[in-house]
Amino acid sequence: MNLKTESLKFGLNNWVKVWKDAFAKDLHKKAKISLSDLSDHFKGLKLKLEKPAKDIDSLGHIMSALEEIRKNESSIEMEIRPIKEMYSMIEFYIADALEKEEGESKDILDKGWKELVNMGETIRNDLQKKQAKFKKSLIEGIKSLIVDVQEFRKNFEKYGPMVPGITPREALMRLRQFNEEYQVRKKKYDSYYAGETLFGLPH
Repeated sequence: MNLKTESLKFGLNNWVKVWKDAFAKDLHKKAKISLSDLSDHFKGLKLKLEKPAKDIDSLGHIMSALEEIRKNESSIEMEIRPIKEMYSMIEFYIADALEKEEGESKDILDKGWKELVNMGETIRNDLQKKQAKFKKSLIEGIKSLIVDVQEFRKNFEKYGPMVPGITPREALMRLRQFNEEYQVRKKKYDSYYAGETLFGLPH
């Protein structure tokens, strides 16, 4: 029996090519998203570290970025390696589909992470020298806020919306005014609370 398999081989080869192209494009899409997400994450951490520590809020943002870098040091390779492996496959099958910027971003992932780690170490050492100054400023701010809140409470009871004899319109205006003043103090409270956590102080 003579089997003519040329057309079968041709058809199978075409299907393999179609599947391979579809798989490579899907892999490219996934790799591009992963690369973009990780690059954006690195940029976000770098922006946090570049902001000067002027007060407790900015110090808290920097410290959270440093802590995130420290936690990721042992696992970051597990995030970078799959992206590099995906792009190695893509370059082998559909190299012409890669954009120039995309290839450059892939190549500097390792370099970008090392720069972040080194930058974090430098900033951490610098902040250790300023720690006492920030802690002193925090304690002074808390003491001042406690006195301010007590005074605010007295003023609310004396001049607030519950004062007898005022019109509903006047009461509403006073409520809005005190609410705005309250929000200012609430923001300070949240900032100082985060500072207490940062320095291991009792709340």
